[in-house]
Amino acid sequence: SASILFAIAKSYSSMNKYDIALEYVVASLNKVPKFIPAMELLTDLYFAQKRVDDAITVYLEIVTLEPSRSRNMNLARLYEFKDANEAVRIYEELLEQKEDSEILGRLTKLYASMNDSTKLLTTFEKLIKSSTNVLDYDGLMRTYLDNKMYPKALTLLDTVRLKFSQEDINYFFSMVGNTLLDDTSVTTKNSIPEYLSKINNDFYFDWRINMISGYLSDRIKDSAGVNKYFDRALANDTLPDIILAISIYYSQGNNPLKALEVLNKNESKFPGNFNFPLYKGTV
Repeated sequence: SASILFAIAKSYSSMNKYDIALEYVVASLNKVPKFIPAMELLTDLYFAQKRVDDAITVYLEIVTLEPSRSRNMNLARLYEFKDANEAVRIYEELLEQKEDSEILGRLTKLYASMNDSTKLLTTFEKLIKSSTNVLDYDGLMRTYLDNKMYPKALTLLDTVRLKFSQEDINYFFSMVGNTLLDDTSVTTKNSIPEYLSKINNDFYFDWRINMISGYLSDRIKDSAGVNKYFDRALANDTLPDIILAISIYYSQGNNPLKALEVLNKNESKFPGNFNFPLYKGTV
């Protein structure tokens, strides 16, 4: 019977013996051509054998015979491997019927692969309204930064601060700070003061963020801010490279006394490190 042949095919499939499973599932469908469980298994077997076109052909017939939301989602997933535009069309139709975070997540990946930054942004913004997944916020933040939408990125930092752990918060603030530091365009300077205002009374124990903030303060000619954030970075148990980098900053800024002060105060933390006398001699 079709049912027994299907059961045998399913057993072989679970043993990863796809060729034999395919023979039995075809035999099952020869007896009952519209046997949907067998058609679904045939789709899976075609997909396992990387015959995506065949899998789509069979699954399209299933959707025609017994349409449902979940089956349309499965069809869209198959199209992701063959025709991104068709997958997007199906997902967007499903979204019109009902908002769905899983579909929104899949659309973000498709829009990113299609370099459609406009739809990518709007989809991410819809997604995070109901999402508590840090990866969704990471995707939106990166999209803002890639498109130099710094005011929106800075606003998103406030939301991140309310939703996630301190480790995640530090990650997002470092990401935004590093992006502002790497972007040397004139318009970036307008966003630096707002970023620093968010750092001002926090992040005392994260030397990375304080180093970034020190360099950003230098970009806007705020010498007091430079000293404040570098002093915070030095106050933590830190790496010798950080101390040497701050010393170089002061030395290159025609402030050799400050450069020597930084080296002298911290040299004892790293006895035997030849870089400290070397840098002092250079200064």
